[in-house]
Amino acid sequence: MTDKNKPKDTRKGGILFSGIVNVCGESDVGKTTFALESGAMPDRILFIDDDVKGQAIANDMAKAGTPFGKYVNLVDETNGMKETDFHAYCIDMINKIEPGKYDVIIWDTFSRFEKSFHPWVLTHQGQFRERWSPSGVIHGSEIWIAAQQYESQVLDMLQSKVPLVIITSHMKDENINGFKTGKRIPDCMKPVIIKSTLRIMFRHSDNGSPVPTGLVLKRIGKRMVTENGIETVSVLPRKVENLNWAKMRELWDSPVGNRPLTPEEMPNEFEMSMLDSSVLTDDQRLVMQLSLKGSGSNINDEEEDGTALMKADMQSMKEAGKSFVEIAEAYNVSVKDVIEVLKK
Repeated sequence: MTDKNKPKDTRKGGILFSGIVNVCGESDVGKTTFALESGAMPDRILFIDDDVKGQAIANDMAKAGTPFGKYVNLVDETNGMKETDFHAYCIDMINKIEPGKYDVIIWDTFSRFEKSFHPWVLTHQGQFRERWSPSGVIHGSEIWIAAQQYESQVLDMLQSKVPLVIITSHMKDENINGFKTGKRIPDCMKPVIIKSTLRIMFRHSDNGSPVPTGLVLKRIGKRMVTENGIETVSVLPRKVENLNWAKMRELWDSPVGNRPLTPEEMPNEFEMSMLDSSVLTDDQRLVMQLSLKGSGSNINDEEEDGTALMKADMQSMKEAGKSFVEIAEAYNVSVKDVIEVLKK
């Protein structure tokens, strides 16, 4: 068949940009819907479902004759697995993804996989470093640093498989120095924050629309060639009412750039508190500091970040009813080390 007689492809859409998009928000706010509507055709989507509800979506798509390129029910396939077995299963699954076969990978939600990096490094330390500090506290911090570096490598691997990766995250209670503040924050860690091209926190819209309001935690830039060469402009304001991909396309064609934002595009006092909270947790404080400094990480920053993560995890274990002895055994440190960390 000649090109002239070849059937015309009438499909429209397509993804707007490449990169990693992190979408967070409470249950039933529209995270999965947003991820599915990125513009990719169903047969070009790899949907990794770790939140159960995706099975019904996959069944409906298949009945309509438009199945996903691949659907993975991670809940069923890994039922009963220990953290390290679950991690190995996911890594094997990623390794088997054929580059170029899909336009989008949707991982809904990423939280359980993200929480498996630390246990994997803790039980496979020889794979990551030849020498570890003899100090229990510093060693624990080094484990967290290695886990974050490892997660960053895996995110890069996902990005090498497809143009667009969409990761959804649940929300969790904010906990600072062992006290719950009453606020809810995104349940994701530093590698996702840093590697993401775009981060959006969804909340239910005040105007009653089922399409949520998007609070933009990390704005995406569009590179344009002008008479002055390449210029990068911000696409989105800090707040977009009723944010979906149709609105995203409008803003992509007419980016906000450096113009003053309208009152509707600025978060209100309540929303601003949500945005501030989302970047000022123990495990994310360093990210904000680096952003304000405009500089990269250094060794002291990494040690501080690793210690903060270790403290937050130990505190969570303590709140869950674990004794100091059980926490020490989990971290392979002394009870004295656990007490020292929790007092910091």
